Amino acid sequence: MNAQLNAAKKAVALEERVDRLRELLPPRAVVIGGAGDTRPVDALRRLGVLLGCEVVVIPNAGHEPWLDAPAEFRAALRAAVSRQG
Repeated sequence: MNAQLNAAKKAVALEERVDRLRELLPPRAVVIGGAGDTRPVDALRRLGVLLGCEVVVIPNAGHEPWLDAPAEFRAALRAAVSRQG
């Protein structure tokens, strides 16, 4: 899908929408990703810095960490939610 969007020049990089994303995200938002995702983890971490978000990377997960490593994802999500209070 990304290849098709890029070919059609319809994709807008997230970096171009950082200000808008920052406005929409709730305070103390957390991004959870998988280390094995095809998108580089370093890019996710850079985005987290730009957004002012914590980034949690699950080592044994890919693009869908909730499916690849459900226990680790659940623990990361619960920890993030518990810090919201």
